[in-house]
Amino acid sequence: QALRSQLETAKADYQQRLQYEQQARRQTAQWLAAAQDDITAGRLLRPPGENAYGRYQQIVAITPDSQQAEELLQQLVELHLNGAQGALQSGALTDANAWLDDLASIAPAHPRLAPLRAELSNERASRQDLDKRVASLLAEANSSDLNNAAARREELFLAVLALEPQNPVAQQGLAHARSEQALEKQRRQEQELLAARAQLDQVRQLLAQQPHTATNFQKAYAQLLQAKRSNPDMREVDLLLDQMPRYYITAVEQQVKAGDFAEADRLLLAAGLLTPANEELEELEELRETLQR
Repeated sequence: QALRSQLETAKADYQQRLQYEQQARRQTAQWLAAAQDDITAGRLLRPPGENAYGRYQQIVAITPDSQQAEELLQQLVELHLNGAQGALQSGALTDANAWLDDLASIAPAHPRLAPLRAELSNERASRQDLDKRVASLLAEANSSDLNNAAARREELFLAVLALEPQNPVAQQGLAHARSEQALEKQRRQEQELLAARAQLDQVRQLLAQQPHTATNFQKAYAQLLQAKRSNPDMREVDLLLDQMPRYYITAVEQQVKAGDFAEADRLLLAAGLLTPANEELEELEELRETLQR
């Protein structure tokens, strides 16, 4: 009778354990599935009561040696390691620190935690140096001493963007500096054009003075060359340069008729400086030979 009673008790215990294990397996499968949903949704450690790590804790509470729970924990650890490394590589140091803090809460003895903490510390030190350098460059670029130095400000903003390509202050400052340079260039061109027109007026006055002299023509030609250098595309300058040989021819003929051979000779010598050679310059050479005779 005693043996029969023991067998009945053992059978009942076995049935109870079997039922418990079956229920634990079903519950574990449900929690594992829920944990994967949490991972997909980004609920790794939060919010409370509905996250993948919470499912892990529920599983080990009823099955402490669950291999599936261990695999889930390792999955969470790898996700945190990858998140921390990705944040470090992209320069998101605040995010990297958050990943490492979470990792420390679920795997405080993980061998890669300390090296990643050290790397984060080094990156923070480098970021501080970078921030100081950027602040120094921006301060110089916005200095009142550079009010009229758009080119220098452009260099400084480019230097900032080389360090921080997405720096909004440098991006805006660079656009403004380049706009200023464009306006400065336009104003300079307008001033040069006005100066060139003033030179052309002086040239026309020199060419119109009577009698024509080599001195006036040389002054006129020098001013035309200067206007050409400052405004190479100015059509009026090109036209007068093309007409200079004809002016010399007329002036030489005028001086020959007046009997002032010395001035005619000076005009011919001055005409020899004209470039490039053309048919009218050949005509001047013929005048020179005539004058010599």
